[in-house]
Amino acid sequence: MPHVIIRQWMPRLKDVELRVLLVVTDQTLGWIEDQATGRRKEQDWISRGQLMKKTGRGHSSVSVAIETLAQYGVIEAYDEKARPLKTPKE
Repeated sequence: MPHVIIRQWMPRLKDVELRVLLVVTDQTLGWIEDQATGRRKEQDWISRGQLMKKTGRGHSSVSVAIETLAQYGVIEAYDEKARPLKTPKE
């Protein structure tokens, strides 16, 4: 786990926001894509349903957490065609 999550973000984030960030980190940096170089995943398609299941939190809480983390610039959200999502409704 990157130290920045513990040192910088944990004191600032609410419970659900931290949970979502931890799941995103696990689903990306937690996986080594290239064993030879040790390169880790930088992105993954994670549905709201997956986030709800893995965080144990509900739809609206997860949605707000995603929006907040995106506003902070900690995560980025894209649709299935790799277009950036700019609003929670998208």
